[in-house]
Amino acid sequence: MLGLIGLISSSLLGLAAAVPLAADVAPRGDIIVSNAYTSDFKVSSVCSDISTSNPRWEITKLVFTSIDYREGSTKGDIRFVAHNVAADTTFGCVAENIDLKGATDVWYDCSVPGTSFQFVLATYDLKLRGSWECKDEPATKYYGSGTLADSWIARCDDFPDEVRGWESVCIMADGIVSAKLSPQSVSATSFS
Repeated sequence: MLGLIGLISSSLLGLAAAVPLAADVAPRGDIIVSNAYTSDFKVSSVCSDISTSNPRWEITKLVFTSIDYREGSTKGDIRFVAHNVAADTTFGCVAENIDLKGATDVWYDCSVPGTSFQFVLATYDLKLRGSWECKDEPATKYYGSGTLADSWIARCDDFPDEVRGWESVCIMADGIVSAKLSPQSVSATSFS
């Protein structure tokens, strides 16, 4: 396991050195993901149509911070913005000071109720699961889960003198999490 972490650490270090910091790229402090979310539930059949034909979350601003990876640590932070296309809901997902090697039984809550995520540093897998409601006729609640497709690191920057230790901040490419609906994926709901 430490060999794998060393390999990943070396890869991250190589990427950080190989990818120059462009002058027009925002510095680390400007990468902000809030825990707020917005929702504009669709009243037409659009929500249910998307939920049953191509349910997905669009992932943007995906950033992970690894702390002291040179010493073999797997602690860090993960943050991103997700947009549920069917429900037209945008929300943030943030987990700080977590073990990035990705325990398969640990899920971190996003800011929208009923949605959580996992991140595995070794494979850059981002898994998302959640529920959403459509106010169509009849009103319906959906449950789905999926993994970010084709995830890759766009850029890493090192910050050696941080309070928590040597921080490597990596920005990952935007992507899509296609949701597989679960067996109990559809249930009638009522809205007040």
